[in-house]
Amino acid sequence: MSGKQPELIAFSQHKLGGVQSYYANLLSHDRSNAFHKKWILTDQTNDVDARLAIENNFCEQQIVRWSGSWNMDIAKQLSACVSSKPGVVMTNHEPELMALRMFPRKHKTICFVCHDALYLDNALRYEFMIDVFIAHNEFFFNELKSRLPAARVKDIYYLPYGIVLAPEVRKENPTRILKVLFIARLHQGKGIYDLEKIDTLLTNQNIHVEWTIVGDGPEKTNLIKALAARANFTFLTLKTTANVFETAVGHDIFVLPSYLEGLPVALLEAMSAGLVPIIYKFNSGIEKVVTNDNGFIVPVGDFQSIAEVISKLQEDRQQLEEKSKKARLKVEQEYEVGVRAQAYYSLFSDFKKLKRPYQFKRLPGDGRLDYPFIPQFVREGARKVRAWF
Repeated sequence: MSGKQPELIAFSQHKLGGVQSYYANLLSHDRSNAFHKKWILTDQTNDVDARLAIENNFCEQQIVRWSGSWNMDIAKQLSACVSSKPGVVMTNHEPELMALRMFPRKHKTICFVCHDALYLDNALRYEFMIDVFIAHNEFFFNELKSRLPAARVKDIYYLPYGIVLAPEVRKENPTRILKVLFIARLHQGKGIYDLEKIDTLLTNQNIHVEWTIVGDGPEKTNLIKALAARANFTFLTLKTTANVFETAVGHDIFVLPSYLEGLPVALLEAMSAGLVPIIYKFNSGIEKVVTNDNGFIVPVGDFQSIAEVISKLQEDRQQLEEKSKKARLKVEQEYEVGVRAQAYYSLFSDFKKLKRPYQFKRLPGDGRLDYPFIPQFVREGARKVRAWF
């Protein structure tokens, strides 16, 4: 049957994180089975992040590995993963966008997913070859509308994604010690070093909480060293969503002092387990998710306010339980994966209508040798010769 179906090809990086959970949830919930689905994971072998570990029985999967900087051979390798059959390509990172520019697939509709601010530059740079823009956060939906040419506004869609809901919710906690969960990539931009500051403020008030830090990343070793003297911090690396839910239900609060985010999958998953979120206002769109009745948003960098909120919840357990129930209800009503995935597939089903006329454009930085019809050995030879002069 796959030979007759249109293709849905999704590119993402081969690393543990929310973006990968986004694709896994979407690709595994095509109720109509309208597309033959293929997930291409790009892997730069010198990347220090933990690799993806999702049990995949829902689509074809391929890992493309390379080391060093991008070159035309990598472009050929990536483009070879994309057939000329009709369908959709979901993309957002530059390696695959460059590959599709050099080796276009004229029957594929290119859907660019803007997950957060880091993706905006790619949306603008490759606008000429992108057919559809998708944002799952209202802030970035408006950013795309304001920054792309006016003629492209009709091609920009606001599509909140969905998650698999936690099968259990946390138990009420009227008196026992509060347990706080952090889930994110262990990178400085995620506010990981603000966690110790928050705990210090709480300890100074004689408030003791237990922290669980879930994640991996380039700062993991340094963070473990920074918190080594604090016995109330536990580190976990959880590979599957089921593991995340098993851990989450034993906690009360989800803290995310991140400086840069879109709409974190971990936030929705924690809320679905009944955890009360306390987060930085990393963009205004997050206010559609975390509201006054289900959680707390504080200014970016204001770790003192996070400590104050935890202190209040320590004393007011009724407020904790009320917000916990509302957190679960919010995700249950608005972010259930089956409903939200269907909105994506409804858009994808119009891929032929959404396809724009093919365009090629030279970009700043293009060299005279950077074209697919020039063999790699010619490029390398010419560059070696130029190096002598």
